[in-house]
Amino acid sequence: MRNYFLFFPDSGGMIDSRELSIHIEHMPDIQRPTERVETIVILGRSGTLTKKQGENIYDSYTKAFDIVALDEGKIPAIHKLLRGSGKIIFSNEPQYRYTVSITEGWSFNRFFRQWRRATLAMETFPFKESSEEKISRGVQSTDLFRTYNRVKVRVVTDVPCPFFAEITKKTDGIFNLALNGKSVITSISSSAGKIYLDNERGLFYTEKGENLLQQGYLTTDFPLQLHEGENILEVSTLKSQEETFPNLKVTHRGWFL
Repeated sequence: MRNYFLFFPDSGGMIDSRELSIHIEHMPDIQRPTERVETIVILGRSGTLTKKQGENIYDSYTKAFDIVALDEGKIPAIHKLLRGSGKIIFSNEPQYRYTVSITEGWSFNRFFRQWRRATLAMETFPFKESSEEKISRGVQSTDLFRTYNRVKVRVVTDVPCPFFAEITKKTDGIFNLALNGKSVITSISSSAGKIYLDNERGLFYTEKGENLLQQGYLTTDFPLQLHEGENILEVSTLKSQEETFPNLKVTHRGWFL
């Protein structure tokens, strides 16, 4: 199988290395990031002490590999398109995508006849994501005293990671949001329609673009992350204002070393 990569810039779209006539002889190594620690030297004591800065704290690293431009005419397009931040999928790990930043320059040197070779270096976020999104949908939960209409989603992840939630309210009114039994934002007033919680970009907004973080009462750190293991996200509305349950959908990719 021919080696290739798919680059998804933050600005949108997809860039396929095959369409740019890029040959890759060897795909980049599959690396484990360096755990971030503090090394302590104690006077009069041999060796050192190593202290973690926290659980699941790792440094970014550089992922580098050689590319060969088989068509000199496409070199300007390569320079223009392979730049900036985004996600990338390599053909030797199609089940994952990496978060990368391409800011270093490179030089194309003659390799063979009209072919030219360069080394492409990318600063790489320590965790990679699943290339396929996992979708979990809300289950209705009746309040003991029938005061609230509640909808809950159960999500499991191996490593703490951000997530995206879509809430659909059928009527105007106030609602509350909780993660793992802890209120996140309370008394949020919104009209009927879709509400989006994007924890990768730190956004909480309606389909009309209204910023809900400027309303409501924020009771915990934002943006949110799913913790390791089982997570429960819950949306509740007052039964007196809304006889029907809201809809809740949670999307996440998970993080992996």
